Amino acid sequence: MDEAEILTQYLIGESADKQVRALYDRFLASNDTAFDAVDAQIWSRILQRPGMLPWFDAGLAVVRPESEVRRRLFSFLAILETQTLYTRHFLSRKRSIWYLIYVFLIGVRGSIRMVFGALLVKRYVRRYGNE
Repeated sequence: MDEAEILTQYLIGESADKQVRALYDRFLASNDTAFDAVDAQIWSRILQRPGMLPWFDAGLAVVRPESEVRRRLFSFLAILETQTLYTRHFLSRKRSIWYLIYVFLIGVRGSIRMVFGALLVKRYVRRYGNE
């Protein structure tokens, strides 16, 4: 799986189309997207094991919010938001009251990921850099 596919699957659970891939490649080519030692190791692990992305994302949000990994993630999210093919993921729609329970459970899951993700990121920081 390439970067665009991993990020699209993580953010909206779908495959990236050619337009999104082209825009992401253009973003990478036109911006300073160099990784520091810690981000390089984290990104390498994400590419090897895409299932780790939610854990690293949550941990980086707390430990290293200015991380290049998060910058790429948010830039990719902005690209997705501009594409009409994916608007259904970003526009509000009418939901049942049960959706509140779902949102609560997603929040619980996110909190768990944040705690364990922060521990994971701190391990990478200790091992590959100092911060």
